Amino acid sequence: MISPNLRQILDRIGPLLNKSVATAILERWDSLPLPEAALGRLEDLVLHYGMIRGAAAPALHRKGLVVFCADQGLVEEGVTGGLADATARDVAQFVRGGAPAAILCRQYAIDPVIVNIGLAGPHPPGGLDVRCCEGSLNITKFPALTPEQATRGLDTGLALAAEAAARFDLVGLTCLSAGAPAAAAAVFSALSARDASETTPRPRSLPEAAWHRSVAAVRTALARHSAESVSPLGIIRCLGGAEFAGMTGFLLGAAALRLPVVVDGFPESTAALLARSLHADSLDAAIFAQHTGDPAHGYLLQTLGVEPHLGLGLSGAPGCGAAFTIHLLESALRLFIEIQ
Repeated sequence: MISPNLRQILDRIGPLLNKSVATAILERWDSLPLPEAALGRLEDLVLHYGMIRGAAAPALHRKGLVVFCADQGLVEEGVTGGLADATARDVAQFVRGGAPAAILCRQYAIDPVIVNIGLAGPHPPGGLDVRCCEGSLNITKFPALTPEQATRGLDTGLALAAEAAARFDLVGLTCLSAGAPAAAAAVFSALSARDASETTPRPRSLPEAAWHRSVAAVRTALARHSAESVSPLGIIRCLGGAEFAGMTGFLLGAAALRLPVVVDGFPESTAALLARSLHADSLDAAIFAQHTGDPAHGYLLQTLGVEPHLGLGLSGAPGCGAAFTIHLLESALRLFIEIQ
């Protein structure tokens, strides 16, 4: 069931159509003493950002990285090939500033926002405690969330997008959740009808046995929840989990408010697919950071019909692709404004 808050936001989302802004930006690029299309996709990046912001000379001063943190019951199936408390360790590393993305946030003056949307353990210091649950359930056995938890997660994402739009010019979107890639694979399969062997990421750090366990778990979850997974909301509830509810709500809220969002990696791109399934124009404000190099991510980007800006193979460093892309956009804007 769509909540009143979500219905209101969906009704506000529309396509990016601002011919005067697009014309002004393109004329500015054409006026520079450079060969045609000399700066390649940087020109497209500035155009996209300007269209979202509705400004021919768009500013970028206030930058954020929103990090949705949640525990996945799916880790019980051995899909991570690592420690059961990997999410807690990753969150603690980010909070103390030692995670790669946290370091880049300091380097590029990006303000990180840690969002506890569904951690089962202690709340991390300095984060926002907006839990819709204390850990999603194991989707091979149960729905990830109750209907009430799914609605709360989506509405929380909407509210956080409104807060971010008032605070930032642009934000990156990422998540810290061991097991999220496998859950994302289940979501992707449900939305695309692709087999789990195509939708399950296989990063270099994941042992082969763990990848096979992931594929098996995704297939089991899809079979168990096939009757309920006939709508995006049913897929979020049964196959996704707290981080997917939060990120999907955030993307929808950002689209309604014209807040540019840099989408980081595979789980985040899966949330984007969920958002698009709820509203066709919901990704107009989304900038896709990277292709992690994994075939499953490539299939997902093809399904979305988007071309990311980086191809550095950052499959195991959540948030880094978004941080690098924010810095890339900032550099492109400086060129756009200062070249004479």
